[in-house]
Amino acid sequence: MPRALSVLTQDLDQVVVFFIALPGFVMSLAVIIGCMGYLGYLSLTVMMIALITVLIGSLGYSGVHRRALKLMRQSRQREEIADW
Repeated sequence: MPRALSVLTQDLDQVVVFFIALPGFVMSLAVIIGCMGYLGYLSLTVMMIALITVLIGSLGYSGVHRRALKLMRQSRQREEIADW
């Protein structure tokens, strides 16, 4: 029972953080799309360079984030084993 309660409270915290961050994320996304649209209107070449840069940065961040989540899962599993 303590393990289930621990998992539920940790997951609830993540859901709360998601819904708190969602409005800021949507607003930032709208600004980025608007800026990219305007940049494309001014120069398609510069817009493509910006998009490629954003794509490379996003892939780098995604890789590091995945590794961090993997390490968090391993830490949670070790914590569960230690509780036994």
